[in-house]
Amino acid sequence: MAKRLLGITAGLALLQGLRLGGLWLVVYSPGRGSLADSLYQAAYLGLASVLLLASGRRTGVAFGLLPRPGHRRELLAGGAAAAFFLIAALLRLPEGGPGLLSLASGALLTPLFEELLFRGWVWRGLEGRGEKAAYLGSAALFGLWHLGYVPSILWRTALLGRPAAPLEAAVWKVLAGTVFGLIFGAARYKSGRICPSLLLHMAVNTFGS
Repeated sequence: MAKRLLGITAGLALLQGLRLGGLWLVVYSPGRGSLADSLYQAAYLGLASVLLLASGRRTGVAFGLLPRPGHRRELLAGGAAAAFFLIAALLRLPEGGPGLLSLASGALLTPLFEELLFRGWVWRGLEGRGEKAAYLGSAALFGLWHLGYVPSILWRTALLGRPAAPLEAAVWKVLAGTVFGLIFGAARYKSGRICPSLLLHMAVNTFGS
């Protein structure tokens, strides 16, 4: 179990390192603004999600992303999440393309990628020790994963002239990520599918975006 956990952690560190490396090369340069950040994040998240889905199809992994036909609760939750997103998009219309791109990246692509990764691959990698181990382990790793978002927070707050404290931002991201990992994981644990945790994640990120 320890060897598998170490391997999963190393894989996550590599993924986050690639994302951060791209940010430093493409975005964190003089003259680049939040639009460049949103474009890069959308491209990275979209490509990574496609690769995760393709890998799942190749290995026969069924993620259960879509609401099941005839399953009233999942269909209602899907409709509510879609309506919530559309309302948020309408409210962001005055911001134009940059605002809508930021919303799509944060509220659609980020949840899709993170749910495929944590409630999908990481969960399956840990469930050999039982569902509770997968639940708790994926939540802890989800919290640590959010350390990789701290540079973006520091960069964006600096652009706004209100620089954040690095240590405070790091602690907050890890704690919040772990708590939400437990919440999203509970939906995955109860249903046995990613769809409920994905819809919940989308709703939370739509509100936060």
